[in-house]
Amino acid sequence: MRRYIDVTYFAMRSISPDTVRSASIFFVDASLKHFGVLFLLLGLVMIAVMVWLYYFNILPYMFACSQVYASFHLLFGHYILVNIAYHYYKSVITPPGKPYREYALNRPDIKLPVCSKCQSPKPPRTHHCSICNRCVLKMDHHCPWVNNCIGHYNHRYFLQLCVFMWIGAVYSSIAVWPVFYQTVYQEFLGTAVQGNKENEGDRKSVV
Repeated sequence: MRRYIDVTYFAMRSISPDTVRSASIFFVDASLKHFGVLFLLLGLVMIAVMVWLYYFNILPYMFACSQVYASFHLLFGHYILVNIAYHYYKSVITPPGKPYREYALNRPDIKLPVCSKCQSPKPPRTHHCSICNRCVLKMDHHCPWVNNCIGHYNHRYFLQLCVFMWIGAVYSSIAVWPVFYQTVYQEFLGTAVQGNKENEGDRKSVV
């Protein structure tokens, strides 16, 4: 009896981490499968907020400083925005690619492994996506922000999206710095420093 209890105890200890990991993966996959559209909409909302801030806060300040300076930022900002919108759209609607059974049937000389979940042939770098429930050619990962797998046919769109998003983030940080400096350092902090000096002057006059 004691031996049976010891064996059961060690068996449960070895199974429990795998059980927890499997439950965690199932929960994440189910969440992404049902809430993928919400992640997509959230990404669009964040991009729209950045565009709104650019039009209503940064551009008016630039036009007040110099029209030539503002015209350059207007053209460069729209170039980045168009590329982000285009590559985001293509990453969402372009299928990543999937293997076809007809290929394996028409080429009996090529022996390919078969996926145990969807029974599709698996060429090199092909993986099964548990969220989309299909095999994906040259699968990189399943991106919740585009609600799509990143694979053979949309990989370049996703990489270009990441590059232009990074350029847009750096450009926005540089472009917003004059507005941030004027608002925070000159107006907010300057007013606070001036108020402290006035209070010190009032104290000295009272003394």
